[in-house]
Amino acid sequence: MSRPTGYKWVERYKEGGMENLEDRDPSPHEIPNKTPPKIEQAIVEIRKRHKLLAPRRSEN
Repeated sequence: MSRPTGYKWVERYKEGGMENLEDRDPSPHEIPNKTPPKIEQAIVEIRKRHKLLAPRRSEN
């Protein structure tokens, strides 16, 4: 085990005891660069109204 990992585990133990040493979900809880839902919905509405602005599918 690396030194930084050991220090991380020691800090977790100090913060919450043995319960805090259980495995954690590695996935992020937030996505910082995600488009806000309000803007996402506006884009969808514009694409519905203006079909020519949407990318065209290739017919293979």
